[in-house]
Amino acid sequence: MPPNSHNNWLWWVGAIISCVIFISIGLSRSGLQSTSSTTNAPTVIASTASTSVLSNTLTPFTIGQQVSVGYWNVSVNSAKTSHGDEAFSPKSGTIYLVIDVTVINTSTSNQLMASGYYFRLTDSTGQPYDEQFTNFGGPPEGTIIPNGKLRGQLIYEVPTSEHAFTLQALGDNTIGAPTAVWSITD
Repeated sequence: MPPNSHNNWLWWVGAIISCVIFISIGLSRSGLQSTSSTTNAPTVIASTASTSVLSNTLTPFTIGQQVSVGYWNVSVNSAKTSHGDEAFSPKSGTIYLVIDVTVINTSTSNQLMASGYYFRLTDSTGQPYDEQFTNFGGPPEGTIIPNGKLRGQLIYEVPTSEHAFTLQALGDNTIGAPTAVWSITD
């Protein structure tokens, strides 16, 4: 069947919208002021009560440590498992891992926090997990004013047999490159 001009028009509109989204994400990411060094190795800066730790390795931070990642100070407050509720329950052989996080906008302008874009969870074998959206925990999402704080829960459906995870916070200009990691065990 020959292509119809109406379908071509829809394809072009979709392509233009996709380009605009990717350009917008690229511009917003390129505006991040990274605290990393000029080397290609990722740099992690952790802010504790009185000291800062600078490392060219991705040594995992612990729950409770506040870490500077791009425009954000990120804290993992707690991690627990959940069997869900009446409306949302994990599949057989899996459980929800609920990670409570706080993000603070350290920049001088409004910043958009999109948890699915800034956080990644992997298990001890490197298997990634997608964030789940439920009614018993809300992710840290939205526009945050300068020095504004947002707290929310990252929820992942994970195998009940897996107990060691790594949460990555992305904050540099390379999409998908972790700049801070936390060890999460249940």
